Amino acid sequence: PTRPVAGGAFASPPPEADSGLPSFDFMEATEPNRGFSPASVAPGENPDALPSFDFSEATQPNRADRGPVEGEGSGPRPTPHATASADDLADAGQDEVAARVFEAALPLIQDPHERAGMLARLARVLARLGQSEQAAEHFASAVGLDALNLDVLKVRAEWAEAAGDQPNLLHTAEAWLGLAPGEPVALVLLAKAAEALGDDARSLDVRRQIAASPSCSLSQRLDALRDGARVARDKLSDPALADALEAEAQAVLQAAEAQGPKGPVGASQKPELTEEYERRLAQRPEDMALREKLIRLYQELGERELALEHCRSAARLSPTHAATYRLAHALFEQSGVADGAWNAASVLECLGDADINEALMVSQHKPEGLLAARATINDEEWVRILYPKDKDRALLALLDALGPASVRVGIGFAKLKGRYAPPDPETLQDPEKSTTMLAKTLAWTARLLSLDVPLLYVSPDVPAGLEVLPSESPSTQAARTLGSGLALGQLAFLWGRHLPRFRGELRALSFFPSPPELSALLRAALALGGASGVEVRALDGDSKRLYAALRREVRGPALEQLARIAKAFPLANLEERARRALHAVELLGVRAGLAVSGDVLAAADLIRRFPGGGLSHPDEELAELYVFAISREYGLLRQRMGVAVAA
Repeated sequence: PTRPVAGGAFASPPPEADSGLPSFDFMEATEPNRGFSPASVAPGENPDALPSFDFSEATQPNRADRGPVEGEGSGPRPTPHATASADDLADAGQDEVAARVFEAALPLIQDPHERAGMLARLARVLARLGQSEQAAEHFASAVGLDALNLDVLKVRAEWAEAAGDQPNLLHTAEAWLGLAPGEPVALVLLAKAAEALGDDARSLDVRRQIAASPSCSLSQRLDALRDGARVARDKLSDPALADALEAEAQAVLQAAEAQGPKGPVGASQKPELTEEYERRLAQRPEDMALREKLIRLYQELGERELALEHCRSAARLSPTHAATYRLAHALFEQSGVADGAWNAASVLECLGDADINEALMVSQHKPEGLLAARATINDEEWVRILYPKDKDRALLALLDALGPASVRVGIGFAKLKGRYAPPDPETLQDPEKSTTMLAKTLAWTARLLSLDVPLLYVSPDVPAGLEVLPSESPSTQAARTLGSGLALGQLAFLWGRHLPRFRGELRALSFFPSPPELSALLRAALALGGASGVEVRALDGDSKRLYAALRREVRGPALEQLARIAKAFPLANLEERARRALHAVELLGVRAGLAVSGDVLAAADLIRRFPGGGLSHPDEELAELYVFAISREYGLLRQRMGVAVAA
């Protein structure tokens, strides 16, 4: 059977896939008055277990004159509640429970018409559960009781569409429309079936009927006109008719857009219009004008969270488009989310587009000093909130499996490349005892991020401002100039941007800072782990040297874990994935820095003043900052930390 997907559409399985449908032949009923033909049954099959679809004995939808079903008593009639409950459960995807409720109610149903409908709905649920034989038996019983029951026809149409049985689908849709003239779903199925069977004129005629029907939704009418235009142009060679149908579709859409939100027609059209915009955005996700229309439409309908999600999508597509953040600011204010409104206003201020009220809001809630956080950022929040959603889980797992060995090998690799420069022991400071702002802020930030406090060396000459040192113990070196001229909150951002590199699975990235070097490490690790397709003898250059070093370092349980991961590791585009991982850790730092500083405006200023110097450009880091600032995840994190701006 077809399955519901996002947006209310249905996805049918491809013809060659196992659809999970009952295994009976739909071709047994290709004409309205033709019953089941025994000749279509394979040897050994029981024809009584298959539906007959015999319309000749079922011309009336209600056939109560046939009396009670054989074998049933005249017990009490069930309340509608039981069957309604089963239908609700099935609609909610709780098919196993729904099947039990249906089966419990069946013995109480005496009316053949009602019983046929219930049997058909039960058959649908059983088919979704993979119980094909039972589904076929129940459906055959339903057809025998009342082949023209609407539920019987609906299930038959669903299964015929999923099976690609176009003749059966066409006749079922015709029978359905005979009982329910103008039924939108039946019209759509009839048009599809007619086109599939080569009856293009009829498919076009039905689609024009859909376009003119007030019972059909806006999306159904627009789809019908566009499909009709395609048929006219591609199959009927009538470009003039195709142009006319496309113009009619545009007129229908413009009429719907022009309806006022408070009028009776507008109130009914707007939800349909959102469906149409969502469908079009799925095809053209970068259409910013269309997305802004949808945002404003959801805003008018009071669907502010949906509008905000589209604001966030728009921000990802165009991070410096000020209108998006102004819409987000208004939506946050209308929802009573003062913290979100403040962050959106802060982005507008960064873009130089804040009005006087937005600028005043930014200044009123600007944090002074370090955040008064009531909770630290835990590991689950690192993974769910700070890491990018498209993180390379396999690559991170491989680096995590290497563990401290990657650091020891990385130190040797730094020496080989002439990058090893041990710090002056005289520059070591104790962050726990030092009274300098630089050291105290480091300790505070590390604890807020739930990381160990690294050793701190303060040197007069650190071109990047902060850098990871090549040592087994987590160690960092900071420029002495950072210790003056920066406020506590600013230092917190810089430390927050830097410290993610000390998470276990990310430590190796500091020692292999280019895509070729990191991919060489990954290739050596995969060879050591026995990954299929990575031959030790085929390694060369850095990969061969790193393989030899890892072989000495990774042993016992660590090697077993590496082997498990390596054997399932996808090998395609290794250097590109290494580049993405190095780039991602820089953007991860931006998110972590904002989380601990809580000040979008200060963070933007520091990104411009202190470029990271890695693969990401400052403009990319600013874009990441703006998008993260209005994200749902950042808002929830600030609430849990107890630092969200109150209304």
